[in-house]
Amino acid sequence: MVRLDAQALADPGVRAEVVRARDLLAGLGDMDASLYLLFRAIRDHSTVALSGESADEVFGGYLQFFDEEALRADTFPGWEKTLLREATADVLPQSVYDRVKSPYPSTQDPQYAAALQDQAKDLLTRTGHPVFDLVDPGRLRRAAERKAPMNSQADPGAAWNGPLDLALWLDLYQPELDLS
Repeated sequence: MVRLDAQALADPGVRAEVVRARDLLAGLGDMDASLYLLFRAIRDHSTVALSGESADEVFGGYLQFFDEEALRADTFPGWEKTLLREATADVLPQSVYDRVKSPYPSTQDPQYAAALQDQAKDLLTRTGHPVFDLVDPGRLRRAAERKAPMNSQADPGAAWNGPLDLALWLDLYQPELDLS
C-alpha cells in the first residue's frame, strides 16, 4: 500500500522532481505529485504500471462527450468510453462497469494548503526573482496572507501551484526572458 500525506504532496523536493520529469509548465499540483509518488513506489516492485490517466482524453470520458451530436459524430473521440468498457466487460465487476465517471480528487487536507501558503510566502521574499516578471506579486501576496488557507473543492493549492512551479522551472532552466 502507498500512503500519501499532505507533507509528501507539498514537499518542494517532490515538486522539483515532478517539474523536471514533466519538463514543461502544465502542472496540476497535488495530482502530479500524487501520481509521481505512486509510480515511484510502484517502480520499487515493477517496471510497468498502467493507470487511467488521460483515458478521458483518449476515450471521450468528459461530459461534453455525452452530447447527442457528439455521440452521433463519425469521428474519434465522439464515442463515450464504450470501447474500453465493452472490451473489458467480461472481467469487470458489474458495479465497476456501471460506475459513473468521477473526477480525480484534489487534496482537501488543510496542511497541504498551509504548506503551499508558506512556500508562497518564502517565494515572495525573493523579490528579484524572474517569476515576478510574469506573476503579479501583489496577487500572490494576498493569497499567501489569507488568515486561513484556501480549501476549495476544485483545488486548494490553485493560487500557489502555478507560481511555485513557474519559479522552480525558471530556476532549473534559467531561460533568458525578453518581455519587450
